[in-house]
Amino acid sequence: WNVTIGDIVQNTEKDIVIYRNNRRYVEGISEMSAIARRPVVLRDNGVYIISGGVGGIGFETAKEIAVNAPSSTIILFGRSELAPEEQWDDILNVSPMQTDAVRISRIKELRKTGCCVEYYTCDVTNEAQLRALINTVKGKYQAIHGIIHAAGIGGGLGWQDIHVDRAMAMMSPKVQGTYLLDMLTSDQQLDFFVNFSSIATVLSSSNLSDYTAANM
Repeated sequence: WNVTIGDIVQNTEKDIVIYRNNRRYVEGISEMSAIARRPVVLRDNGVYIISGGVGGIGFETAKEIAVNAPSSTIILFGRSELAPEEQWDDILNVSPMQTDAVRISRIKELRKTGCCVEYYTCDVTNEAQLRALINTVKGKYQAIHGIIHAAGIGGGLGWQDIHVDRAMAMMSPKVQGTYLLDMLTSDQQLDFFVNFSSIATVLSSSNLSDYTAANM
């Protein structure tokens, strides 16, 4: 107990200190040797689903697939509803910096690689919507080979201002979304299921408590 009090009252370089069975642990980062693992191989004509696919991380991941497996099919989905494709060129010409225009330009960029790229409006936390999307993809392409879960909600708020609805909204895409994606593709022989976290889980701040918890 005296040691614990000492950690509280003394200045220390460590923000997080815990004690387990009379042993003191501090949070830190250390280098580790690479572990030999079976490489992930992208299939010819593979079908890959990416939640949050037109967001930053989702888009960068989709680019990697498109460049390395240009014969694949990439299914992007997110909560945002895009205009019909016949209006895309007009949107890009009139308001190229608009949020929707950025999303549209990302889809068009992916298609230039030769990939089949489709976008669907779907909330990853809504079981009915997600089930309908998964069934549509399975019905059209017969199989799903990989899932990349990049959806999430950003933004910060001081812990004293966080309420239950806000915390649930932040947590749901990561927690509920992962559960639903896993459950609804359990009948598929997936090559991989990738979840994204955030560096905020290690280097966070006081106004990112709910965001950090969602990404743990």
